[in-house]
Amino acid sequence: PPPPGGIPPPPPPPGGIPPPPPPPGGIPPPPGAPPGPPPPPGLGGFPVQVAGPRKPIVTPKSAMKPLHWSAVQLYKLPAANTTANVWAEMKEPEIDTEMFEDMFAKPLPTRKQNVDTKQKQSKLKKVAKYLDSKKSQSVGILLRSLRIDISDIHNAVIKIDSPVVELDTLQTLVENMAEPAELKKIQDHIDKESDSTLDKPEKFLYELSNVPHLSERVKCLVFQSNFSETLYDEENKLQHLNLMCDVLQNNSNLNRILSIILAFGNYMNGGNTMRGQADGFSLEILPKLKDIKSKDSKTTLLEYVVAYYVTTYDEEAAGTEKATFPLPDPVELSHATIFKFDEVEAEIKRLNTELQVSDRQVKKVINMSEEEYIEPFKTKMENFIEFASSELERIEQYLITAKKKFKELTDFYTMKPKGQSKFVEVSDFFAVFMAFSKDFTVSWKKEQNRITKRKAAEAQKKVEAIREKKRIEVGQAKRVAPGSLKSALKGAKS
Repeated sequence: PPPPGGIPPPPPPPGGIPPPPPPPGGIPPPPGAPPGPPPPPGLGGFPVQVAGPRKPIVTPKSAMKPLHWSAVQLYKLPAANTTANVWAEMKEPEIDTEMFEDMFAKPLPTRKQNVDTKQKQSKLKKVAKYLDSKKSQSVGILLRSLRIDISDIHNAVIKIDSPVVELDTLQTLVENMAEPAELKKIQDHIDKESDSTLDKPEKFLYELSNVPHLSERVKCLVFQSNFSETLYDEENKLQHLNLMCDVLQNNSNLNRILSIILAFGNYMNGGNTMRGQADGFSLEILPKLKDIKSKDSKTTLLEYVVAYYVTTYDEEAAGTEKATFPLPDPVELSHATIFKFDEVEAEIKRLNTELQVSDRQVKKVINMSEEEYIEPFKTKMENFIEFASSELERIEQYLITAKKKFKELTDFYTMKPKGQSKFVEVSDFFAVFMAFSKDFTVSWKKEQNRITKRKAAEAQKKVEAIREKKRIEVGQAKRVAPGSLKSALKGAKS
């Protein structure tokens, strides 16, 4: 129940009760008081509106095209900027809104446009698709990236003459050709309707299928293009192997170095019935010479062999630009270490097999093509088949020769196969010489530098001796000047 006397009023807020807001238009003057000063004049003929835009809302009769500008509102500008700008005093002219609307109102869609749109949508809906989405997308991307047409492809494979289409492109096209099932669906659709309703990827693959024997022709052309390069690579490998065999078998400097090692080795093994009195040695010792050190550990056996060779066989050129490294280049030898007869044989066999396949495809294309599509494919490919057969016979004989030469080289150095192997591996044989040549290079350069310094010091001493001799001769000449009494007496005595 409320307390006696009713509900007490709430306490006043802190700071007292706020005054009520002034009525619109400001506080009126008290009765009998003179009226206040008039309001300040408006800007641009309009009364000042502090709280919003100063211009009235414009409502066009029709929807207008928008003009995308950034509007300036004076009431939003700082007080200091409301008059100091171009817009403050600017008045808008009277305009013919009716004519303006005719010119710049938004166009209304017409019935004809609606019909066109419906027709376009109808056409889009009628496009026939028979490829799965992934293949359709792949072929579509291919078409956009290649930007070629069927006539270019036709010229490339039928006339074998098109600077526009490369073999890689043709190969890609063959890889993306329509499968028989896909092609049947496309053909059934064309028989019933028209190819104009096919989607672009389907239409392109259909046209591609009409190029006579496209797949077989492209495979033949690709094999022809790759054949010479592959054959050249294998021939280069065999040539390098033959060269290294000749270098190691006919290198007189290498023979001298091995004889030096044999002499020092026999001396070191003197008195040992197992190792001494050797006529030769296994090549595996060559890379180990750098690890055998002298008593004071300052010199290795390899360094000693190198120094002996240089001073005995190359003393005059040593330490100068005329000095030549006596062994095969270790880099060249390293190339031989990766050679494998099995790999070359396998590659030649693969080329032979693919040539036979290509020959069958050429004959198929010739026998099944119409007369107008036979040439120039027939002549060019038959000439190539004949050339390729001859080249393969030649490189097969080259391979036999290389095997024989390598066998002679391993016998020349009395190298035996490792483990249970019947033959010495090319990699094992050349790895020994590569390591030895690499080690020899380091010691040889070191010896050359030492000799260069020695010869430079000797030359300097000779120069100093000549200078000293001249200095003495000049000094003596000054002491006995010509025409002097001393010179005359010396002459009379003599």
